[in-house]
Amino acid sequence: MFAVSAFSAKSWEENAPFGEREDFLHSLFAGVMGFCFVVAMVTLIVVRRHRSVRAALPDWVALVVTATVPLTASTGVWGLLQRVMFVVAACWYAREAWLAGPGAVDVARDPVGPLPGHRP
Repeated sequence: MFAVSAFSAKSWEENAPFGEREDFLHSLFAGVMGFCFVVAMVTLIVVRRHRSVRAALPDWVALVVTATVPLTASTGVWGLLQRVMFVVAACWYAREAWLAGPGAVDVARDPVGPLPGHRP
């Protein structure tokens, strides 16, 4: 995510100057990030396969939106759909954080064990 934000994309303005290398790097890292998000969604859906349809619906919506919106890249509504995809992903992240609740990540009680150098 940091690499995507570090490199700027081509401007929407027709004749605005831009760096081709920077635009390429932005697109490359955005594609990698999108791919990773889709793989994570598929993994979560498989791991959570015993959940009710209602509980799994946000995962499926996030998967479908993030997997299909990039297919519209050559259309005139790409920018709008891209923003919709960002909102869906942000809402999904917020929902996951809310469901996890405060103190969801307790390093001292992690079943894998504490991080090296961590003292409970």
